[in-house]
Amino acid sequence: MSIQTPLLSLLAVAAIALASCDRPNHLAVDFHCENAEAFTVKEVALSSCGLMLVSDSDSSLVLEPTNLVNYLSTAHDGQQVFVTYEVLQHASICMMGHVVEITCLNKR
Repeated sequence: MSIQTPLLSLLAVAAIALASCDRPNHLAVDFHCENAEAFTVKEVALSSCGLMLVSDSDSSLVLEPTNLVNYLSTAHDGQQVFVTYEVLQHASICMMGHVVEITCLNKR
């Protein structure tokens, strides 16, 4: 009997043991931003404005995110998200809302 047979058997047992371990499915983890607010992505017709976020609880609260593409590379009109953000002291391009930097975003 060669040394390969016990080695292969040991590797097979180790592979079965690892495969049968109860480990969390990281893809199924439902992570939510702490104290996040519900918003809906709105496309603004003005060419320089692009996408804005409108609060689901207060439609007068509109955000002009500076970094939306960092979180939603394929954002689209009507998409629903949970967001936390920091208001920036920047001039508004669209003059429709607060200029913000998103600190956390999760799709709904």
